[in-house]
Amino acid sequence: MVLSAPQPKVRELCVLLRFLLKHKAGTMLHVEFTIEPFIEGSPGAHVTVAVAAVERFGLKVEFGPFGSSFSVTKEQLPEVIAELMRAAYGNGATYVSVDVGIE
Repeated sequence: MVLSAPQPKVRELCVLLRFLLKHKAGTMLHVEFTIEPFIEGSPGAHVTVAVAAVERFGLKVEFGPFGSSFSVTKEQLPEVIAELMRAAYGNGATYVSVDVGIE
């Protein structure tokens, strides 16, 4: 099965890749993400499976009610984000927002 992200996400990933090229190897990045639809008090598989996908990389996810976050190296970021997206959209997400900044 091949999953494709909505067109706006493709543009956002291109911006992310340009961002990565500007920073030195080993740079730690802080990633915040939100996955919709939002279900108060009961995150669905579209959220829990995506969080588990990130954690399989040995990363600790700070799970919050309106968004979650983790820290990752510049080198790991593309693969981790790709898995997060595959897991979220593959389990019913309708929208995924990802923000990346330098720690």
